Amino acid sequence: MKITILIYTRNEERNISDCINSAKLLTDKIILVDMESSDKTVEIAKSLNIPVFNFPKSNYVEPAREFGIKQAET
Repeated sequence: MKITILIYTRNEERNISDCINSAKLLTDKIILVDMESSDKTVEIAKSLNIPVFNFPKSNYVEPAREFGIKQAET
């Protein structure tokens, strides 16, 4: 069974590398949905060859989650 891991971020440059590297142990398909990070979160994810989608900042993760689900192929 193929599984896509969706990661939602906002200013997580300190944690994103470990998160992505852990996720890579579980699947080969990872999508990151970033909610207007002002740090290096997006750059770090891209350097690890993770597709990044930008999403408007929100007080709730649900809209970004629904967007991410639509981007996933599995």
